[in-house]
Amino acid sequence: MRKTPQRLWVRGALAGALILGVAGCGTDTEGESTPAATEMSVLTGSEPRSLNCAEVFPFDQMVSVAFVERLAPTDEDFQPTKDGLVDDWEQTTPTTWRLRTRDGITFSNGEPWNAEALKFSLDTLRTTEGSVTAYFQTITDVKVEDERQVTVTTAAPSNAVPALLAFGCGFPPDYYGKVGASGFGEKPIGTGPYVMQSWERGQQVTAARNENYWGGSPKLEQITWKFVPDQTTQVNLLTTGGGDVALNLPTERLKDVETAGFRVITTKSGNQQNIQMNTTHGQLASPELRKAVAMAIDRDAIVEVILGGNGVGADVTTKLFPDIFGTSGSSDIGFDKDAARKLVKAAGGAKVTLHYTVGRYPKDQDVAEAVAGMLSDVGFDVERDPLDGANFFAMKSDPGFDGLWIAAGAATLSHPDVLVNAFLGSRPAKQYCPGEEYDADGTAGLAAPTPDEAAAIYTRIEDRALNQDLCFVPLYVAKALTGTKEGVEIRRGYDTLIDYRTLGWN
Repeated sequence: MRKTPQRLWVRGALAGALILGVAGCGTDTEGESTPAATEMSVLTGSEPRSLNCAEVFPFDQMVSVAFVERLAPTDEDFQPTKDGLVDDWEQTTPTTWRLRTRDGITFSNGEPWNAEALKFSLDTLRTTEGSVTAYFQTITDVKVEDERQVTVTTAAPSNAVPALLAFGCGFPPDYYGKVGASGFGEKPIGTGPYVMQSWERGQQVTAARNENYWGGSPKLEQITWKFVPDQTTQVNLLTTGGGDVALNLPTERLKDVETAGFRVITTKSGNQQNIQMNTTHGQLASPELRKAVAMAIDRDAIVEVILGGNGVGADVTTKLFPDIFGTSGSSDIGFDKDAARKLVKAAGGAKVTLHYTVGRYPKDQDVAEAVAGMLSDVGFDVERDPLDGANFFAMKSDPGFDGLWIAAGAATLSHPDVLVNAFLGSRPAKQYCPGEEYDADGTAGLAAPTPDEAAAIYTRIEDRALNQDLCFVPLYVAKALTGTKEGVEIRRGYDTLIDYRTLGWN
């Protein structure tokens, strides 16, 4: 296939880094040790700032969900199921839901899981300052009906309550009340298959089997999560006996991993990467400049050169909502470098700040460098602002970003309201893409009586954000690339999190 000049530019800019990454990494497994059949070490890129799922976003819950379970698990299609802590739900009126707790479950410290604990959990999720609080603001009251049942009241009609159950987790009221939100984040107690033993900051978390787990005996006696931000180092450790599972494989090393006798597991995920822009003021308040940004980006080149091509490390997308939500909107603005250059020139040039994470998402720094190069190529004066994940999201919320940034618009909640709530209208803490239409359509989408009606409303939202307000430039949907030793049984969900109920050795 003939390469365009833009693709050649991206390839040339990154070739040195990729070659160094491959050359510096051997595949010799001479030092590999045989793991105990009841122990496993997991290499993961990002250390969470807290293990309290009320304080951090789901992508930071890779470790904590082993201890503190979601109120409802999700199936292969990312739909909530009644196989978890809440084993039944029913919408009794447009603004009320009846929820029932599973019988016979206790937290690992002996506290009972019951209606009181469910009420405490939902109240905590909607009142604790953190990354998920906004999603639970629709809940205005939780009333205990009996030992196992509660009635949840929402501020407006909402079809998203089951999705919220798959987004929130269960807290032990007595223990949480004693240690508080921050104390719980340091040493969580839950109903999950494992119990936390220790957290060595900057290094690892260790957990032991919960011998009284309600779902049956977990397969492992001990799990250790090792924090290894660099993907190349993850591969080296995996192939030389320093880990059993690596959660963030770089695409250029997949063959090396397989050649060394390890497995590569590819999982479809909701981890969609977008460029988002501040439309309200500052560097990109002009819609013409936002259009120039959209025209400057060759997403096909990014996926081909950096992420191994479609279907390998990512799939190109022109949508805002992941396919799982059934919307049909799409960006009408394609890659057109000449047109982008004319728009920037007509504006007299423009300086923009590109904010991005390093080590938070697969190849995030390489992608950001490619985006910066593409913007510079059409006349933008680009200032780079690389940040670790914790600082990135803290700054995004307060004091906020000017210019543009790259981050996930991810389907971490199994309902499209997750993106409306996080990015559009008046609900986000920072209103980067405001508009009364988003509020009105967001309310209508939550009240829609059928999936088809909801999809039509969210399609309208998608088209407005991409083509009218130009708040986003969709890039790609990343795959979850997991490397494992032979014999590891692992399941990662659409939210990329591990199902610890099934993790073990065959």
